[in-house]
Amino acid sequence: MTGCGWRVRPGQGPARHDRPDVLACASTGVVNCERVTTSAQSELLGVPVALLGLGWFLAMTALCSPWAWRSSVPWIRTARLAGAVAGMVFVLWLVYAELFVIRAICLWCTAVHVCTLGLFVTILWHTAASPTVTGHSRLKSESSRR
Repeated sequence: MTGCGWRVRPGQGPARHDRPDVLACASTGVVNCERVTTSAQSELLGVPVALLGLGWFLAMTALCSPWAWRSSVPWIRTARLAGAVAGMVFVLWLVYAELFVIRAICLWCTAVHVCTLGLFVTILWHTAASPTVTGHSRLKSESSRR
């Protein structure tokens, strides 16, 4: 899933923030990457959102590496889940900004949002289904109580 973000993100990297004319996306109508990537919402505290996304995908790649998935270190699991939740909250804010503030949709951004949602669902499912400290799956424990 993090590979999805790495593949899509170069299309909207920091250079694209400065040069919206190189985006392979419509620049008129509702689908308007130029309007989205040059809006006030395309930066957070002066940092391009695309660059923040690259940093997030880099961190999530490490937290979702095979080594990290097999690790029994509790903070890795917690950091992975917290990162997924933070990414999804940020995506929801960005979608809100696109739909209601900017009133335009960027296809590149939408592809990254879909990748983030997929990663969020995968991590949430794995966290719910994986064994707890006692060795019982949270999902099995919940279903056995009913």
